[in-house]
Amino acid sequence: METYLSFISDVGFPIVVTFYLLYRIEAKLDGVIDSIQHLPQQLFEQLKQVKYPYPSIGGIRFFCWGLLKFLYACRNI
Repeated sequence: METYLSFISDVGFPIVVTFYLLYRIEAKLDGVIDSIQHLPQQLFEQLKQVKYPYPSIGGIRFFCWGLLKFLYACRNI
């Protein structure tokens, strides 16, 4: 019995601290996940508003547009 109590006293505190820190980090991770999931949509909306003055850059715009549409479609899967 004494060995169990010493084991709990040695290991219990780090376990409690670990659970507390995981609990605090969980909310922050949820925010990061939401931001990453909404990123393609925000980039897609910003790309629609950009007007390139040079025709040679239009190909890049078309590629980026297609890539963002693909990423946005993959998010909804």
